[in-house]
Amino acid sequence: MDNKNYEIRRDYVEGQEVLLALLETDRAKVESALAVLANDPWPRQFSAKQLGENVVKITVPVEDDEIVVLYDVDVYESTIDLITIKRRGPFKKASDWLTGLVKFEPKGK
Repeated sequence: MDNKNYEIRRDYVEGQEVLLALLETDRAKVESALAVLANDPWPRQFSAKQLGENVVKITVPVEDDEIVVLYDVDVYESTIDLITIKRRGPFKKASDWLTGLVKFEPKGK
């Protein structure tokens, strides 16, 4: 980790309405996670994953849901451009349900 402070830019972020629709406490969690990015663009506490050359994904747990944030890191200009903010709740519930079906074993005769 370097000692730079990164500028977080929201100029072209998609999904800003997801952030605004959250409860006040959940919105504060996501905003604090975004603030952490200014000092550490790859925070381990939010399971940061490198998706491309410069694109990183973090997952912020909120009450009964998860918020996924995609962003682009430019280490040379010390900037972070937010790309997408979205909820994972419906997809996570569906995948948990499908996982449960796969584990289901009917009793034989």
